[in-house]
This record gives sequence, structure tokens and C-alpha cells, in this order.
Amino acid sequence: MAKGKQIEAARAAAAEQSAHWWQYAQLAAREARAGHTPPAMALHGIVLGHNEFAILQTEATYARLWGGDGTYFRNSTFAFGNPAFVVGALAASAIGNSARKRAAQRNAQVTWREHQHVSVIVTNHRFLCHTRVRGWLSFYFSGVSEFYPDLHGWNLTLVFENGDPLQLSGPSTPALSLWSAIGILGPRWADDPRLAPLLG
Repeated sequence: MAKGKQIEAARAAAAEQSAHWWQYAQLAAREARAGHTPPAMALHGIVLGHNEFAILQTEATYARLWGGDGTYFRNSTFAFGNPAFVVGALAASAIGNSARKRAAQRNAQVTWREHQHVSVIVTNHRFLCHTRVRGWLSFYFSGVSEFYPDLHGWNLTLVFENGDPLQLSGPSTPALSLWSAIGILGPRWADDPRLAPLLG
């Protein structure tokens, strides 16, 4: 019974958070279309570039699209002794090599990886995402070659001229989609039909 109430409370909190971010993105979109610059958010510790200012800080689920190189270490076994021992050692080596080869083939598949919950800072020039392993990473709007906002799917995918594609998902996606669209497309963002729900 208690577990059911916890699930229900979590769903209600998620719905409330999603509604908050949707309303925020709609209001910000109207302000941006009217030509108003968003207020700068105070940011301490991270050094921003010339004419760069922070707009908001939020959280999202982060993933990158990449595949490994498919290489693996092949073990060569030399065994001496009675025939049963030699056959057993060679069989074990073959099994190990086969397992390493299968793991390398799986790793070579291009797929979404590094899934994690991250803090995201949005500026007028970039996203900064704080990852577990590498700390703060910058994703500049000027380096984006493909832009795929999915407001109803609650995710945003950015493809870069150099570097692995980035996907951010979660309740704050409408806001992230809006600010990245403005940073990538400039005034043309309001003509993008994928963002029309924010202006409706």
C-alpha cells in the first residue's frame, strides 16, 4: 500500500514538474518572439566567454551516441603437460577469446551511451553539462550541424560538426529546446514548426 502511494506521489511530482517547465518555455518563447532578452542568471565559479551570459540552470538525462573501435586482446595459450590438460587449457583460451570478441563487437555498435542525470547550465552560446567522469562539458550552439527538438517526446538531440551527438531528455526539455533553437537558428527559431506548440 505504501509503495503504491509513493509511486502515485512520484508521478504527481513528475507531472507538476513537466507542467512547470512547459509553462516556463511558453512564457520565454513569447518573450523571445517579442524581442526581449532573457535576464542574466548569476553564475559563480564557471568562467563565461565575452558577451556570454547564463540564462538558467536545470537538470536533464544525458546521453551520447557513439560506438567503440571493435578491437580486443586475443590471448594465445601455450600449454604443456598431459593431453587432457593441454586440451582443457586450449578450450579455455578459445572460450575467453570468443567472449572478448563478442564483447568488442557489442561495444563497436553505435548506440546511446553514458546515460546519466546531469546538471545543465544554459547560456546564450552553449549548454554546459556536468558529467560524472569528465565534469563540466561545453556544447556550443555554433558547432551544431543538426537540431532535433521533440517537445512531445520530452527530448532534444543535437548533432555536432565535431564530436558525438548529444541527447538531453526530461521535464526541462521544452526550455532546453527553446534556448538551443534561439542559439542555433537566431530569429528563424520562431518559424520552426517543431517549436510551434510553445507559441500556441
